[in-house]
Amino acid sequence: MEDKRCKRCIMPATYPGITFNDEGICNYCTGSRPVTSENKADLIGEDKLIKLIRGEKNKGEYDCVVPLSGGKDSTYALYYAVKKLGLKPLAVTYSSGFQTQMAMDNIQNACEILNVPCVIEKANQKNQDKLLKDSLRISDVIGSFVLTCLSCGTLIKAIPTKVAKQRKIPYILFGDSIRESVRLIKLKSKIENADYKKVRDNNFIVGIVERFAKLKEVRMTPFKFLHILPRLIRYRVLTMYQLLSLGVPLKQAVFPNIGIELRENDPQMIHFFDYIDWDPVEGINVLTKELKWKHPPDRKSRFDCCLNCFGSYDALRKGGISGNGIIACNLIREGLLSREEALKVEQICMDTVEQQCRDVINKLGLSNIVIRDLDKGQQKNQ
Repeated sequence: MEDKRCKRCIMPATYPGITFNDEGICNYCTGSRPVTSENKADLIGEDKLIKLIRGEKNKGEYDCVVPLSGGKDSTYALYYAVKKLGLKPLAVTYSSGFQTQMAMDNIQNACEILNVPCVIEKANQKNQDKLLKDSLRISDVIGSFVLTCLSCGTLIKAIPTKVAKQRKIPYILFGDSIRESVRLIKLKSKIENADYKKVRDNNFIVGIVERFAKLKEVRMTPFKFLHILPRLIRYRVLTMYQLLSLGVPLKQAVFPNIGIELRENDPQMIHFFDYIDWDPVEGINVLTKELKWKHPPDRKSRFDCCLNCFGSYDALRKGGISGNGIIACNLIREGLLSREEALKVEQICMDTVEQQCRDVINKLGLSNIVIRDLDKGQQKNQ
Protein backbone atom coordinates (compact mmCIF):
# COMPACT_ATOMS: atom_id res chain seq x y z
CA MET A 1 0.00 0.00 0.00
CA GLU A 2 2.90 2.36 0.72
CA ASP A 3 5.31 2.10 -2.25
CA LYS A 4 3.16 3.53 -5.01
CA ARG A 5 1.61 6.45 -3.16
CA CYS A 6 2.48 10.11 -2.86
CA LYS A 7 5.16 10.64 -0.22
CA ARG A 8 3.23 13.56 1.26
CA CYS A 9 -0.43 12.47 1.05
CA ILE A 10 -1.79 9.00 0.21
CA MET A 11 -2.88 9.51 -3.43
CA PRO A 12 -1.96 6.34 -5.39
CA ALA A 13 -0.15 6.06 -8.71
CA THR A 14 -3.28 4.41 -10.16
CA TYR A 15 -5.40 7.56 -9.75
CA PRO A 16 -6.44 9.11 -13.11
CA GLY A 17 -4.36 12.11 -14.15
CA ILE A 18 -1.85 11.83 -11.31
CA THR A 19 1.85 12.60 -11.77
CA PHE A 20 4.80 12.65 -9.36
CA ASN A 21 7.85 14.89 -9.17
CA ASP A 22 11.39 13.64 -8.48
CA GLU A 23 10.70 13.65 -4.74
CA GLY A 24 7.63 11.42 -5.13
CA ILE A 25 5.15 14.22 -4.41
CA CYS A 26 1.93 14.15 -6.45
CA ASN A 27 0.62 17.02 -8.59
CA TYR A 28 -2.36 17.48 -6.24
CA CYS A 29 0.03 18.31 -3.41
CA THR A 30 2.39 20.49 -5.45
CA GLY A 31 -0.59 22.34 -6.90
CA SER A 32 -2.31 23.00 -3.56
CA ARG A 33 -1.99 26.27 -1.69
CA PRO A 34 -0.67 26.09 1.87
CA VAL A 35 -3.11 27.32 4.51
CA THR A 36 -2.09 30.87 5.45
CA SER A 37 -3.77 33.99 6.78
CA GLU A 38 -3.89 35.16 3.15
CA ASN A 39 -5.94 32.10 2.13
CA LYS A 40 -8.30 32.65 5.06
CA ALA A 41 -8.79 36.22 3.87
CA ASP A 42 -10.74 34.66 0.97
CA LEU A 43 -13.50 33.91 3.49
CA ILE A 44 -16.40 36.35 3.52
CA GLY A 45 -16.36 36.48 7.33
CA GLU A 46 -18.59 35.97 10.35
CA ASP A 47 -19.58 39.65 10.60
CA LYS A 48 -21.07 39.65 7.12
CA LEU A 49 -22.85 36.36 7.78
CA ILE A 50 -24.47 37.79 10.93
CA LYS A 51 -25.42 40.99 9.15
CA LEU A 52 -26.94 39.05 6.26
CA ILE A 53 -29.03 36.64 8.30
CA ARG A 54 -30.15 39.25 10.82
CA GLY A 55 -31.24 41.65 8.11
CA GLU A 56 -34.41 43.68 8.52
CA LYS A 57 -36.45 41.54 6.14
CA ASN A 58 -36.28 38.60 8.54
CA LYS A 59 -39.12 38.97 11.03
CA GLY A 60 -40.29 35.34 11.15
CA GLU A 61 -40.11 32.61 13.77
CA TYR A 62 -36.81 31.22 12.47
CA ASP A 63 -33.68 32.94 11.16
CA CYS A 64 -32.64 30.16 8.81
CA VAL A 65 -33.05 26.54 7.77
CA VAL A 66 -30.06 24.25 8.34
CA PRO A 67 -30.11 21.00 6.29
CA LEU A 68 -28.87 18.33 8.71
CA SER A 69 -27.47 14.92 7.75
CA GLY A 70 -25.82 13.90 11.01
CA GLY A 71 -22.35 14.31 9.51
CA LYS A 72 -19.73 16.61 10.99
CA ASP A 73 -20.06 19.55 8.57
CA SER A 74 -23.81 20.07 8.75
CA THR A 75 -23.83 19.39 12.50
CA TYR A 76 -21.08 21.95 13.03
CA ALA A 77 -22.99 24.52 10.93
CA LEU A 78 -26.02 23.99 13.19
CA TYR A 79 -23.87 24.19 16.33
CA TYR A 80 -22.19 27.42 15.17
CA ALA A 81 -25.50 29.01 14.17
CA VAL A 82 -26.89 28.48 17.67
CA LYS A 83 -23.85 28.76 19.94
CA LYS A 84 -21.71 31.34 18.13
CA LEU A 85 -24.20 33.41 16.14
CA GLY A 86 -27.17 33.25 18.49
CA LEU A 87 -29.57 32.38 15.67
CA LYS A 88 -32.89 30.54 15.75
CA PRO A 89 -32.53 27.84 13.09
CA LEU A 90 -34.92 25.14 11.94
CA ALA A 91 -33.17 21.85 11.09
CA VAL A 92 -34.42 19.91 8.06
CA THR A 93 -33.48 16.30 7.36
CA TYR A 94 -34.22 14.24 4.27
CA SER A 95 -34.67 10.61 5.32
CA SER A 96 -33.97 8.43 2.29
CA GLY A 97 -34.55 5.23 4.25
CA PHE A 98 -30.87 4.31 4.04
CA GLN A 99 -29.47 6.52 6.80
CA THR A 100 -27.22 4.85 9.32
CA GLN A 101 -28.49 4.68 12.89
CA MET A 102 -25.42 6.60 14.02
CA ALA A 103 -26.29 9.53 11.76
CA MET A 104 -29.89 9.58 12.97
CA ASP A 105 -28.68 9.49 16.59
CA ASN A 106 -26.39 12.44 15.84
CA ILE A 107 -29.33 14.41 14.44
CA GLN A 108 -31.50 13.65 17.45
CA ASN A 109 -28.77 14.48 19.97
CA ALA A 110 -27.78 17.74 18.27
CA CYS A 111 -31.35 19.00 18.00
CA GLU A 112 -32.25 18.05 21.58
CA ILE A 113 -29.12 19.58 23.12
CA LEU A 114 -29.32 22.76 21.03
CA ASN A 115 -33.12 22.96 21.46
CA VAL A 116 -33.65 23.14 17.70
CA PRO A 117 -36.82 21.70 16.11
CA CYS A 118 -36.22 19.31 13.22
CA VAL A 119 -38.46 18.62 10.23
CA ILE A 120 -37.85 15.12 8.85
CA GLU A 121 -39.07 14.47 5.31
CA LYS A 122 -39.29 10.75 4.59
CA ALA A 123 -39.06 9.08 1.20
CA ASN A 124 -41.38 6.30 0.07
CA GLN A 125 -39.38 3.24 1.10
CA LYS A 126 -40.96 0.87 -1.44
CA ASN A 127 -40.08 3.25 -4.24
CA GLN A 128 -36.54 3.68 -2.83
CA ASP A 129 -36.02 -0.10 -2.79
CA LYS A 130 -37.19 -0.36 -6.41
CA LEU A 131 -34.82 2.41 -7.45
CA LEU A 132 -31.88 0.80 -5.67
CA LYS A 133 -32.62 -2.64 -7.11
CA ASP A 134 -32.75 -1.18 -10.64
CA SER A 135 -29.54 0.76 -10.09
CA LEU A 136 -27.72 -2.36 -8.88
CA ARG A 137 -28.98 -4.47 -11.80
CA ILE A 138 -27.87 -1.76 -14.23
CA SER A 139 -24.53 -1.62 -12.42
CA ASP A 140 -24.17 -5.38 -12.75
CA VAL A 141 -24.42 -5.15 -16.55
CA ILE A 142 -22.02 -2.25 -17.08
CA GLY A 143 -19.49 -3.30 -14.43
CA SER A 144 -19.60 -0.17 -12.29
CA PHE A 145 -21.82 1.02 -9.46
CA VAL A 146 -24.01 3.79 -10.89
CA LEU A 147 -27.20 5.63 -9.86
CA THR A 148 -26.97 4.35 -6.27
CA CYS A 149 -27.46 7.80 -4.71
CA LEU A 150 -31.14 7.85 -5.77
CA SER A 151 -31.39 11.62 -6.50
CA CYS A 152 -30.32 12.51 -2.97
CA GLY A 153 -28.08 15.29 -4.30
CA THR A 154 -31.17 17.03 -5.66
CA LEU A 155 -33.38 16.33 -2.66
CA ILE A 156 -31.01 17.54 0.06
CA LYS A 157 -31.33 20.98 -1.52
CA ALA A 158 -34.90 20.84 -2.81
CA ILE A 159 -36.53 19.76 0.47
CA PRO A 160 -34.96 22.45 2.70
CA THR A 161 -35.91 24.99 0.01
CA LYS A 162 -39.51 23.76 0.05
CA VAL A 163 -39.69 23.94 3.86
CA ALA A 164 -38.14 27.43 3.88
CA LYS A 165 -40.69 28.65 1.32
CA GLN A 166 -43.61 27.14 3.22
CA ARG A 167 -42.56 28.72 6.52
CA LYS A 168 -41.31 31.97 5.00
CA ILE A 169 -37.77 31.49 6.32
CA PRO A 170 -35.44 33.75 4.31
CA TYR A 171 -32.17 31.78 4.43
CA ILE A 172 -30.89 28.22 4.02
CA LEU A 173 -27.49 27.60 5.64
CA PHE A 174 -25.73 24.73 3.86
CA GLY A 175 -22.79 23.06 5.59
CA ASP A 176 -20.93 21.95 2.45
CA SER A 177 -17.14 22.25 2.48
CA ILE A 178 -14.40 22.22 -0.15
CA ARG A 179 -12.49 19.83 2.12
CA GLU A 180 -15.29 17.30 1.61
CA SER A 181 -15.54 17.74 -2.16
CA VAL A 182 -14.48 14.39 -3.60
CA ARG A 183 -16.33 15.49 -6.73
CA LEU A 184 -13.89 18.38 -7.23
CA ILE A 185 -10.82 16.11 -7.07
CA LYS A 186 -12.41 13.72 -9.57
CA LEU A 187 -13.15 16.61 -11.92
CA LYS A 188 -9.62 17.94 -11.58
CA SER A 189 -8.38 14.63 -12.97
CA LYS A 190 -10.33 15.53 -16.13
CA ILE A 191 -10.49 19.36 -16.03
CA GLU A 192 -7.26 20.78 -14.61
CA ASN A 193 -8.62 24.22 -13.67
CA ALA A 194 -11.84 22.97 -12.03
CA ASP A 195 -12.85 25.35 -9.22
CA TYR A 196 -15.02 24.45 -6.21
CA LYS A 197 -17.44 27.36 -6.46
CA LYS A 198 -17.75 26.97 -10.22
CA VAL A 199 -18.43 23.26 -9.80
CA ARG A 200 -21.06 24.01 -7.16
CA ASP A 201 -22.73 26.80 -9.13
CA ASN A 202 -22.73 25.07 -12.56
CA ASN A 203 -24.29 21.77 -11.66
CA PHE A 204 -25.91 21.20 -15.06
CA ILE A 205 -22.70 21.58 -17.08
CA VAL A 206 -20.66 19.62 -14.57
CA GLY A 207 -23.27 16.86 -14.65
CA ILE A 208 -22.91 16.53 -18.43
CA VAL A 209 -19.11 16.34 -18.16
CA GLU A 210 -19.41 13.65 -15.49
CA ARG A 211 -21.87 11.58 -17.52
CA PHE A 212 -19.68 11.58 -20.63
CA ALA A 213 -16.69 10.62 -18.47
CA LYS A 214 -18.71 7.78 -16.93
CA LEU A 215 -19.77 6.44 -20.33
CA LYS A 216 -16.14 6.39 -21.41
CA GLU A 217 -15.04 4.81 -18.15
CA VAL A 218 -17.51 1.90 -18.33
CA ARG A 219 -16.89 1.39 -22.06
CA MET A 220 -20.54 1.58 -22.93
CA THR A 221 -21.41 -0.52 -26.00
CA PRO A 222 -24.67 -0.73 -28.00
CA PHE A 223 -25.24 -4.19 -26.54
CA LYS A 224 -24.88 -2.97 -22.97
CA PHE A 225 -27.10 0.03 -23.66
CA LEU A 226 -29.91 -2.06 -25.15
CA HIS A 227 -29.62 -4.49 -22.25
CA ILE A 228 -30.09 -1.81 -19.61
CA LEU A 229 -32.50 0.47 -21.51
CA PRO A 230 -35.76 -0.92 -20.04
CA ARG A 231 -34.42 -0.53 -16.51
CA LEU A 232 -33.02 2.92 -17.28
CA ILE A 233 -36.48 4.03 -18.43
CA ARG A 234 -38.14 2.60 -15.35
CA TYR A 235 -35.49 4.14 -13.11
CA ARG A 236 -36.09 7.53 -14.69
CA VAL A 237 -39.87 7.25 -14.26
CA LEU A 238 -39.51 6.16 -10.63
CA THR A 239 -37.08 9.02 -10.02
CA MET A 240 -39.54 11.59 -11.39
CA TYR A 241 -42.27 10.09 -9.19
CA GLN A 242 -39.94 10.24 -6.19
CA LEU A 243 -39.07 13.90 -6.77
CA LEU A 244 -42.63 15.03 -7.50
CA SER A 245 -44.02 13.18 -4.45
CA LEU A 246 -41.56 15.10 -2.25
CA GLY A 247 -42.63 18.45 -3.60
CA VAL A 248 -39.91 19.07 -6.18
CA PRO A 249 -41.17 21.33 -9.01
CA LEU A 250 -41.98 19.58 -12.31
CA LYS A 251 -39.15 21.25 -14.28
CA GLN A 252 -36.57 20.14 -11.76
CA ALA A 253 -38.07 16.66 -11.51
CA VAL A 254 -37.68 16.27 -15.28
CA PHE A 255 -34.22 17.90 -15.38
CA PRO A 256 -32.74 17.38 -11.88
CA ASN A 257 -29.28 18.65 -12.87
CA ILE A 258 -30.48 22.19 -13.61
CA GLY A 259 -30.26 23.01 -9.90
CA ILE A 260 -32.69 24.89 -7.67
CA GLU A 261 -34.34 27.86 -9.36
CA LEU A 262 -34.92 30.70 -6.93
CA ARG A 263 -36.89 33.88 -7.55
CA GLU A 264 -36.35 37.28 -5.99
CA ASN A 265 -38.51 36.64 -2.91
CA ASP A 266 -37.47 33.01 -2.46
CA PRO A 267 -35.12 31.87 0.35
CA GLN A 268 -31.46 32.65 -0.25
CA MET A 269 -28.90 29.85 -0.15
CA ILE A 270 -25.87 30.55 2.03
CA HIS A 271 -22.85 28.24 2.02
CA PHE A 272 -21.65 28.35 5.61
CA PHE A 273 -18.02 27.51 4.94
CA ASP A 274 -17.72 30.37 2.43
CA TYR A 275 -17.95 32.60 5.51
CA ILE A 276 -16.48 30.59 8.40
CA ASP A 277 -13.24 28.63 8.56
CA TRP A 278 -12.94 25.67 10.88
CA ASP A 279 -10.47 23.00 11.88
CA PRO A 280 -12.45 19.76 11.34
CA VAL A 281 -10.23 17.85 13.77
CA GLU A 282 -10.85 20.32 16.59
CA GLY A 283 -14.46 20.72 15.44
CA ILE A 284 -15.07 17.00 15.88
CA ASN A 285 -13.75 17.25 19.43
CA VAL A 286 -16.23 20.06 20.12
CA LEU A 287 -19.15 18.12 18.60
CA THR A 288 -18.20 14.96 20.50
CA LYS A 289 -17.96 16.78 23.82
CA GLU A 290 -20.96 19.11 23.54
CA LEU A 291 -23.43 17.30 21.24
CA LYS A 292 -22.60 13.60 21.87
CA TRP A 293 -21.66 13.35 18.18
CA LYS A 294 -20.23 9.98 17.07
CA HIS A 295 -18.55 8.47 14.03
CA PRO A 296 -17.43 4.96 13.03
CA PRO A 297 -13.85 3.98 13.91
CA ASP A 298 -12.84 3.76 10.25
CA ARG A 299 -14.13 7.14 9.03
CA LYS A 300 -15.25 10.57 10.16
CA SER A 301 -16.94 11.55 6.89
CA ARG A 302 -19.56 10.05 4.59
CA PHE A 303 -20.96 7.55 7.07
CA ASP A 304 -24.47 9.03 7.21
CA CYS A 305 -25.82 6.72 4.46
CA CYS A 306 -25.23 2.99 4.13
CA LEU A 307 -25.12 3.37 0.33
CA ASN A 308 -21.86 5.33 0.46
CA CYS A 309 -20.03 2.00 0.37
CA PHE A 310 -20.82 1.60 -3.35
CA GLY A 311 -19.08 4.83 -4.29
CA SER A 312 -16.10 3.93 -2.09
CA TYR A 313 -15.89 0.47 -3.64
CA ASP A 314 -15.88 1.83 -7.19
CA ALA A 315 -13.35 4.53 -6.28
CA LEU A 316 -11.00 1.94 -4.77
CA ARG A 317 -11.38 -0.46 -7.66
CA LYS A 318 -10.72 2.13 -10.36
CA GLY A 319 -8.50 4.73 -8.73
CA GLY A 320 -6.99 2.97 -5.75
CA ILE A 321 -8.34 5.39 -3.13
CA SER A 322 -11.72 5.83 -1.43
CA GLY A 323 -13.68 9.04 -1.17
CA ASN A 324 -12.71 9.28 2.50
CA GLY A 325 -9.10 8.77 1.45
CA ILE A 326 -9.33 11.76 -0.88
CA ILE A 327 -10.77 13.86 1.97
CA ALA A 328 -7.89 12.66 4.17
CA CYS A 329 -5.44 13.89 1.53
CA ASN A 330 -6.99 17.37 1.74
CA LEU A 331 -6.53 17.35 5.52
CA ILE A 332 -2.92 16.15 5.24
CA ARG A 333 -2.11 19.08 2.92
CA GLU A 334 -3.54 21.48 5.49
CA GLY A 335 -1.53 19.95 8.33
CA LEU A 336 -4.67 18.67 10.08
CA LEU A 337 -4.02 14.93 9.74
CA SER A 338 -0.93 12.74 9.71
CA ARG A 339 -0.14 10.57 6.72
CA GLU A 340 0.22 7.54 8.99
CA GLU A 341 -3.28 7.95 10.41
CA ALA A 342 -4.73 8.41 6.92
CA LEU A 343 -3.04 5.20 5.69
CA LYS A 344 -4.39 3.27 8.67
CA VAL A 345 -7.95 4.45 8.14
CA GLU A 346 -7.75 3.83 4.37
CA GLN A 347 -6.59 0.26 4.99
CA ILE A 348 -9.62 -0.36 7.23
CA CYS A 349 -11.87 0.88 4.42
CA MET A 350 -10.18 -1.41 1.91
CA ASP A 351 -10.64 -4.36 4.26
CA THR A 352 -14.34 -3.75 5.01
CA VAL A 353 -16.00 -1.98 2.07
CA GLU A 354 -16.70 -5.11 0.01
CA GLN A 355 -18.61 -6.72 2.86
CA GLN A 356 -20.59 -3.50 3.38
CA CYS A 357 -21.68 -3.63 -0.26
CA ARG A 358 -22.60 -7.30 0.02
CA ASP A 359 -24.66 -6.65 3.15
CA VAL A 360 -26.82 -4.07 1.31
CA ILE A 361 -27.15 -6.26 -1.78
CA ASN A 362 -28.12 -9.35 0.23
CA LYS A 363 -30.64 -7.36 2.28
CA LEU A 364 -32.41 -6.52 -1.00
CA GLY A 365 -32.42 -10.19 -2.05
CA LEU A 366 -30.01 -9.61 -4.94
CA SER A 367 -27.28 -12.10 -4.04
CA ASN A 368 -26.62 -12.81 -7.74
CA ILE A 369 -25.20 -9.28 -8.27
CA VAL A 370 -21.49 -9.54 -9.11
CA ILE A 371 -19.03 -7.46 -7.08
CA ARG A 372 -15.98 -7.15 -9.30
CA ASP A 373 -12.26 -7.54 -8.53
CA LEU A 374 -11.58 -5.08 -5.73
CA ASP A 375 -8.70 -7.35 -4.71
CA LYS A 376 -6.91 -6.59 -7.99
CA GLY A 377 -7.34 -2.88 -7.38
CA GLN A 378 -5.90 -3.29 -3.88
CA GLN A 379 -2.91 -5.26 -5.10
CA LYS A 380 -1.94 -2.45 -7.45
CA ASN A 381 -1.26 -0.23 -4.47
CA GLN A 382 0.39 -2.67 -2.08
